Amino acid sequence: MDVRMGEERVEVIEMIGPYDEASRTCPMRSFDSHGGFVTMLARVDDEGVWTFEGETERATLTIAEDGGAMAAVWERRGDDATWRHWMDMAFTREG
Repeated sequence: MDVRMGEERVEVIEMIGPYDEASRTCPMRSFDSHGGFVTMLARVDDEGVWTFEGETERATLTIAEDGGAMAAVWERRGDDATWRHWMDMAFTREG
């Protein structure tokens, strides 16, 4: 993935899997071009909405029916353990 967060460009590679049938989840690991590394647990519901959750951040991703775009809502966990809105992201497929 190649994303812009404000004026900052971040390149990210994400690896998802393998799927665990018992928990209906997949581990997800991402590595970014700034040296960041995150591990999360991924789930997909019956409507095709993905949820990625780690210790301090989580995201809900909705993919467009044609597969050409995706919207993500991110939250971060505060010191009081409450989830708070962090950012919204929009993605489009190129090529």
